[in-house]
Amino acid sequence: MPLPDIKHDILPIENDIVRTIFCIRTLFYVSASCRNRCYEPLDVDSASCRCDSQCVETHSCCFDYQDICLLPTQSWECTALRCGERRLSGSRCHCSEDCMNAGDCCSNYNSICEGEFSQWVQDECVDMSTAKCPAR
Repeated sequence: MPLPDIKHDILPIENDIVRTIFCIRTLFYVSASCRNRCYEPLDVDSASCRCDSQCVETHSCCFDYQDICLLPTQSWECTALRCGERRLSGSRCHCSEDCMNAGDCCSNYNSICEGEFSQWVQDECVDMSTAKCPAR
C-alpha cells in the first residue's frame, strides 16, 4: 500500500477540521454573548447562556452579562464591548450608532467607538518633575 501524498490527501482533511472548529467556535461565541440580547425573554429551546436578571440566581449568565447589561446602568463611559450596542432603557448614556443624532452618547464615545482623539490628548505634557516658582 503506497504512503499518502501529504499535500493532497492529508491537508484537505486538516483544512476541513480547522474550518469546522472555527465555525463551531464562532457560533458558540455569538450565542454565548449578551451583545444585543440584554433582558430578552428566556428561549427555552436554546442551550445558550442567559442575559436577564434571573441568570444571576440560576448561575446561567453569559460571560459578558456584567459588562454588556449591567455596566451601562452604572457608568458614563463606553467600552469596546459597548460600541454599536442596542439601546438599553436604563443606560446613563449610550454607545449605539444613533447616539450622536439622539445627543446622548457617553463622553468618550468618539474616542472609543469612532477612533477619534481630541487635540489635548495629543499635546505634549508639561514637565512637572521640578518645582518652578513664578518670577518676582
